[in-house]
Amino acid sequence: MPSSNILRGLLALSAFGFLLCGCVEGPRPPIRPAYTESENSAKFVLLDAEMQQTISCSGLQERRTTEGFLEVVAHVRNRASKPVRVEINCDFKDAQGFSTGQVIPYKLISLSENEQRDVRYVSAATEATTYTIHVRKER
Repeated sequence: MPSSNILRGLLALSAFGFLLCGCVEGPRPPIRPAYTESENSAKFVLLDAEMQQTISCSGLQERRTTEGFLEVVAHVRNRASKPVRVEINCDFKDAQGFSTGQVIPYKLISLSENEQRDVRYVSAATEATTYTIHVRKER
């Protein structure tokens, strides 16, 4: 029965290979999905595939108020030939990119076909130096 010996040999070789793979020593870096990186670096993020086809941001304006708060205005446009309802929020972040804890809740915006609207946010903390605006389909 030479075929059973070959089969046993292959099983033994496979088991030995699995043991070797598990014996790699040392620390391993975390694996981060690529899709999370845009939310850490981009200032305007479209969260749904449908929104990526429908919504665009033609510009962002940033300024400091006289009190030192960060004010942001996003020019949000509906590129579709039909009305759309989206939810938009803003997460203000510090100089290192961490949230200041001030996440403005989602606000429902209705945009008629090809309409552009300005959406304005003002931080409540002077530590805010950057932000991320999130846009998602109405839920």
